[in-house]
Amino acid sequence: MSPLRLSPTLTRNEQKIEGNALRESTESRDNDGSATSKDSTRSSNRRSLLVGWGIGSSLLGGRLLQDDSASAATLLSRRSRPSPSSLYVVTPGKNVTDLMQKEPLQSVPYYLSSEVCLLKLLPVKNPFFRQLERSIQAISDLRASNIQSSDWRTATKAIEYSIVELDRKRNQLEPVFNQEDSTMLQITKSVRGEQLIESFRDRLVELVAATKARNTTKTFLKEKEALLALSEVGELLVASFPFDIPTDGKFSYLPRLQGRARVVFSFRRQNKILGNVTIVADGYAGPITAGNFVDLSIRNFYTGLPIKFSKKRVGSGAEFEVANLPILGSFQEGFYDPLTAKLRRIPLEIVRNDKASGVPNLSYSQGLPNLFGSKVAMEKELTSKSNPLLSFNIPGLVAMNHPDRSPNGGSSEFFSLQKDSMLEERRGLLDSEYAPFGYIIDGYDIFQQLEAGDIIDETAVDEWGQLNLVKLRRSSFSEVVQGTEEEST
Repeated sequence: MSPLRLSPTLTRNEQKIEGNALRESTESRDNDGSATSKDSTRSSNRRSLLVGWGIGSSLLGGRLLQDDSASAATLLSRRSRPSPSSLYVVTPGKNVTDLMQKEPLQSVPYYLSSEVCLLKLLPVKNPFFRQLERSIQAISDLRASNIQSSDWRTATKAIEYSIVELDRKRNQLEPVFNQEDSTMLQITKSVRGEQLIESFRDRLVELVAATKARNTTKTFLKEKEALLALSEVGELLVASFPFDIPTDGKFSYLPRLQGRARVVFSFRRQNKILGNVTIVADGYAGPITAGNFVDLSIRNFYTGLPIKFSKKRVGSGAEFEVANLPILGSFQEGFYDPLTAKLRRIPLEIVRNDKASGVPNLSYSQGLPNLFGSKVAMEKELTSKSNPLLSFNIPGLVAMNHPDRSPNGGSSEFFSLQKDSMLEERRGLLDSEYAPFGYIIDGYDIFQQLEAGDIIDETAVDEWGQLNLVKLRRSSFSEVVQGTEEEST
């Protein structure tokens, strides 16, 4: 059996990460939510720990080691593999919150950019927030070939008006607090909210300067930055996570991202540093898939792994394409979870729009070939009910890879399309085949230049993203091996 790739810091108590104050706040919230205002004095002394985007060294400092293969084989033999489960579709009536039923997400057209998708997928009803979104997106009218001087003036006045409105209605963008939030988490949200609103205002000022200069290239760059800044503000306006993620069976021990996280990868080619690529892992697009990605990034699993290219046939019948995909995070069979001593498998998880109601829902295709007899029948069953919310026509979309003919076999590998990966008009063939879970928001040009053999030199996850990562099961390792573990909610 191949040696396992594990971190020396990952023990049976891996769920509690020592020395990270932000993680402690999440732990206290998940366990009992008992923090009260009496903690405010103590929390104020730790407030400096909550500011900025520093990376917790205790989370990212560990090196990955090779475990003893014989011991691993012994552990794996103690528990038989569970049988494939049946189709699990999270229906709107059963597993989508009331908020989402009242305020359904809209389908995201393929031509939209990643920053627009980040806004559209936020389950936020706030009218002022959506007003600001529409004002910035109106800049897109300047992409027309026959731009007049009056168009530039109109765009400038619209953004200037948004700045005035932001100053006047700033309190309408204050973070939403939940009853289960600990005192520390409330402080975190307050401090972060102030910083993000101010950063968003700065981006609007820069956008005004670009439109006044009538610099088209700079205008659209500043539009992108303003939309990204607004999406970060919007993350704090979400009243509750929109999906009830399954917590039984194979799903029970998988980490999930109930929000978003920013992961920065530094790449090198031999001794030459190529630069950084920033990926937003989006729990609103795939909570379990994004959660696995962030979890492995925190563990430093991806650090030191090379990039490879894989040719894949997508589509069926006469309508097919051979894609040349850059695969990242490939290591032997994948990631072995130290909690279970088993190869972690991630189900094909796709957020779809229900055709009848228009409400998004999570779908999982566990064991579908056994039910319907073939992969083609599986695809027909899923696509007949609903369509994916996101399309691979969106530039910079990041998705989980899986072995051919094994949609539920993903573990650690992920990919995003380069310009020559496949024809643009054929990229929709990947829809429903692979699960998207994030977007490249910075370093897109660097990603396009990556070659086989290039190395992921460093990995970093922002602190807010670490807070959004949730692990439900805290059973001991012996209980997991013996099959007597209990669910924790």
